[in-house]
Amino acid sequence: MLTIFHVDAGRVVPLDIQHAMGSVGDLQLALASEIRIPVETQVLLASNGVALNADSKVASYNTGTETSPLFLYDKSLIELTESIVRSTRAESDGDLLVRLKAAKTMSPSSETLRERIQLAQACHREGAKLARMCADSLRDQRWQKLGWDAAFANLEATGMHFKQRLVVFQERYGEFLAMLPSYNEELEKFDSTVDVLRRIALPSSSMESTKAENLLDWISMHDTKCSIENLAEKCRKASNYISEKTLQETVKQAELVAERLDNCGMKEVAGLTERLDHLQHQLDRIVAIGGQQTDSATSWKKNGERACTLKDSSILPDLCAGHKAELPRLAERHQQLKQSTIRFNNAKQELTVNLLTRLRWLVANQKKIC
Repeated sequence: MLTIFHVDAGRVVPLDIQHAMGSVGDLQLALASEIRIPVETQVLLASNGVALNADSKVASYNTGTETSPLFLYDKSLIELTESIVRSTRAESDGDLLVRLKAAKTMSPSSETLRERIQLAQACHREGAKLARMCADSLRDQRWQKLGWDAAFANLEATGMHFKQRLVVFQERYGEFLAMLPSYNEELEKFDSTVDVLRRIALPSSSMESTKAENLLDWISMHDTKCSIENLAEKCRKASNYISEKTLQETVKQAELVAERLDNCGMKEVAGLTERLDHLQHQLDRIVAIGGQQTDSATSWKKNGERACTLKDSSILPDLCAGHKAELPRLAERHQQLKQSTIRFNNAKQELTVNLLTRLRWLVANQKKIC
């Protein structure tokens, strides 16, 4: 599978590995078809922040794996005023809790034994599902962090290029300012130059083929949208706006934009690394609780098989008593898993909202420098 992670939505987009062999453009078309994100609003980044070129091969970027997923961003979703966060809450299983409570009051019998074994198996399956949901949530949050790191790395690279262009602009503008007096002097003489061009007649052969009577007409025929006189007037007006003051104002605005890009407070999500580590510890505990549910289900199943093999009804009271004592622990562990799933889901939603705010800031600043 080609691993693509939709950062602003916090979800994995599964696509066949064959897309890694094609072009980025073809991959974008596949994504548009699969998850209804138009190609023009898609942004694809490698983990190092490099933007994927539509004409390049996906495989050339060495991305799209479990350890280095390809990051997808939807500009239309990021630019929405209000955040849209998809919930991944577990389905209600109130019936299971009701059955666990009712099973405590059942009298010792083979039917009671079967019902409780089935309940233990249901707790095992539900526990495995909830643990998997928590693991997926933690994976998504880790990838969201990596996706934000990739987006910010791309912004930093763009910002560095912007600063380099600003230096070049200042140099070129300064050189032009130094030459401006001589340019204005030439513009002042331009009317007389136009008169000279108007007085220069063309050879009769050229006049017949071009219908131009003089050199000025002949030149003007090559650009009917803008005459020489209009071009000179545009140059005169433009020269009035070119000054040291204009340069300083432009540079000041550009430097303000550059300063915004150096916002370290936006780059690092405070406490996120520690939060993910804490969730990892919780996940380890969840896996252990799920293991306890599995152990109970396995043990009860073996007890039932043994009772069925022996066909000795005298052991039913002891088996049922043991199971009855264990039922509250099954229910308690199940509740713990449910609550953990809710906490993981809430943590992911909070991170998604946080990153959407940061991505909006990032997009707004990119628009200012691009």
